[in-house]
Amino acid sequence: MGIADRDYYREDSRWHNPFARAQVTVFLVVTFVAMFVAQHASQPVRDVGKNNTPGLTSLLELNLSRVADGEVWRLLSYALVHDEERIFSLVFTVIIMLWIARQIEDLYGNKEFLALFLFSCLLGGAVFAVAGLAGMGEASIMRGPSVALFTLFVLYVLHFPGRTVNLFIPVPVWAIGLVLVVVQAATLGGRPDNAASVVANLSGAVFAFAYHRFSLRVSNWLPARGRSVRRPSRSKSKLRIYQEQPGPRPEPAAASVGAGATNSSASDMGGLDEHLEAKLDEVLEKVNKLGRASLTESEQQVLMRASEIYKKRRQSH
Repeated sequence: MGIADRDYYREDSRWHNPFARAQVTVFLVVTFVAMFVAQHASQPVRDVGKNNTPGLTSLLELNLSRVADGEVWRLLSYALVHDEERIFSLVFTVIIMLWIARQIEDLYGNKEFLALFLFSCLLGGAVFAVAGLAGMGEASIMRGPSVALFTLFVLYVLHFPGRTVNLFIPVPVWAIGLVLVVVQAATLGGRPDNAASVVANLSGAVFAFAYHRFSLRVSNWLPARGRSVRRPSRSKSKLRIYQEQPGPRPEPAAASVGAGATNSSASDMGGLDEHLEAKLDEVLEKVNKLGRASLTESEQQVLMRASEIYKKRRQSH
């Protein structure tokens, strides 16, 4: 199979649409907006002497007293609801999702991004609950996916530290990330009321660093469904280019000497091709897992070189 025959090497029309490869991000944004509308629509009317049905916010928010009573789903469901009186929190969530989350999803794929987002929310909820029940701060309620957003931002900084944001002057994202982490850590010294929330955010930052540093994959932690997936052998995925060998031709003795040199050169090229194939396999496997944006400059050159060799050989036949 030639290079261009590989599914993940072909030109994908979705590259022209920045949100076509971010279906999970778009789904989450729509969910957050819909939930915010539902929160307002489900606000209970307080009537004295009547049993009032609790609103959607009180059913899903992370309330420490309710978690202590066994309502453990709140450790994850809190991320779906925002403070009803602060629409800015929803706007901030949407901005971060459309700016950063879609790029992280493009790097890791839909399944891994969703697993990463949900695990970040669960980690933040668990840390908030432990810190709050241990007496850190006065806040006993948490809403919104702030921990997951903090995790995604730190991961974005680790992937693209040289990118800049125009804040009157171009500011590199690594500087913004460093300031946010330092400020969060510094606030703990003053023992704020929201200390449990700060610790939860910092846990997201630590997880993002470990996730990037050790190449963790949350989807690999999930139990396999059904039969185990059989991985294709490496030998089958290698680049194979068929080249028809010309039949023997009668040549003069002088030409035979030149032919011997040519055959020697061809064998050297064969060795180079095998080395290139091994490099190409690694590059294409990385493209398949993380997308073309994850390639380094040297890996891009390997891809271009292999493509040129393939095209030249195809034109020569």
